Amino acid sequence: HDSSRTIKKIIISVVNTSKDETPLVTDDFANNLPKEGDIVLTRVTRITLQRANVEILAVENRPTPVDSGAGSNGTGIVAPGGGSGAATFSISQASSDLGETFRGIIRSQDVRTTERDRVKMMESFKPGDIVRAQVLSLGDGSNYYLTTARNDLGVVFAKSFNGAGGLMYAIDWQTMAAPLNGVTELRKCAKPF
Repeated sequence: HDSSRTIKKIIISVVNTSKDETPLVTDDFANNLPKEGDIVLTRVTRITLQRANVEILAVENRPTPVDSGAGSNGTGIVAPGGGSGAATFSISQASSDLGETFRGIIRSQDVRTTERDRVKMMESFKPGDIVRAQVLSLGDGSNYYLTTARNDLGVVFAKSFNGAGGLMYAIDWQTMAAPLNGVTELRKCAKPF
């Protein structure tokens, strides 16, 4: 028996956290990548007859990633039409000032659940629209495949006159209106959540 030996006691305790608590930061970048089933906030960049190309701006209900020092990370509250039920989104770390964003595609067959073969992309989205969508799959390697085929998915913010006019709000599932001048335009609108 050696009397010069020091014994250290380490106490480990488990703390129960409520469901409402979410960590403010995480060092695991992979946790902030969009995954199948995630709800994402996107901006429409381009429209063709068959699809809408979008950039993924944020992933819903995720902790804010650690700031790498370059770019702008943060959280935002999104409530279309000023509704009281807001969802929290975290800005993807890849969505930075460096212009590195995740890209996605909403194909015409993934816009809505009914009459999928009669979807007109130009009546569903316009460039600049902010769209709430769900990740269907990791897609073709460079683009995620996204869907808006649910009542709570679709355009949440849009500007009239193809982005040059005032902010519009959804008045039904396929119409947005600008309150200042009464202009209406067709969109695949998200039901306020």
